[in-house]
Amino acid sequence: MSIKKEIKYFIIRNFLTFFAYYALNLYAKTVRVELENEDKLREHLENNGQIIMYSWHQRFLWGFYLPGIFGKSPCIMISRSRDGDFIADVARRIGWMPIRGSSSRGGKKA
Repeated sequence: MSIKKEIKYFIIRNFLTFFAYYALNLYAKTVRVELENEDKLREHLENNGQIIMYSWHQRFLWGFYLPGIFGKSPCIMISRSRDGDFIADVARRIGWMPIRGSSSRGGKKA
């Protein structure tokens, strides 16, 4: 890989991740979230139940709320690409546990 790309990814991983997290966190504070049937979800989780949530790629902003609401670190599937490294770093800061894989690389294992 070229030195130019290496520098680009170094800057993204070491600087942009920090700013992306704080910008998204600030934006998330302007959004009101209301969970429906929250009591049923809590009861299910307290009885060792599991839940699966899903969203499209760029739509996991609601994820800022889940660790705080349920007191757990949810898992999120993120591709093994270099761009996925950036997204995984932001997700980790939110409180999620990134599981790396996609339809083309490592999805079955993930």
